[in-house]
Amino acid sequence: SIRCPARGREREGHEHWVTCAVLDAKFGVLYSGSMDRCIKAWDAYNGECLRTYIGHTDWVNSLHIMGDTLYSASDDGHVRLWRIATLLDSSDTDDQLEVWEEHTAAIRAMVPCGQRMVTADSSGTLKCWRLGDIVQMGSLSSVQSGVGVVTCLSA
Repeated sequence: SIRCPARGREREGHEHWVTCAVLDAKFGVLYSGSMDRCIKAWDAYNGECLRTYIGHTDWVNSLHIMGDTLYSASDDGHVRLWRIATLLDSSDTDDQLEVWEEHTAAIRAMVPCGQRMVTADSSGTLKCWRLGDIVQMGSLSSVQSGVGVVTCLSA
């Protein structure tokens, strides 16, 4: 079971507010996204920072894990795909796998739905992405919501 570190053992890490988080219970890793444009992977057992993912140029707003991939969405309008961190992996290899750059506004929400990922941006545009072979990923459709900023999605 995963336990939170005892009070007083909080770790410093992000340089700005945390805006999202997701737990990979299989590997015991907690990921946090922040206004500092970084994603951090934390050992959920002892609070140690395992890795910092750098690549977004604006706030990170949403994180999801599917399989062995971490998906992050940001105000920079990009979805980035990262290799997940494990407690046994200490490599310094490039963790970024792919970048989706189809949005022209800040991505405010992201949700997986079967073999698809749906993203929504501050212009009200929704995009549906097919998941699978990284080379084959792309935008399947774009729908203008007409209601302004989309701030959350649910599948």
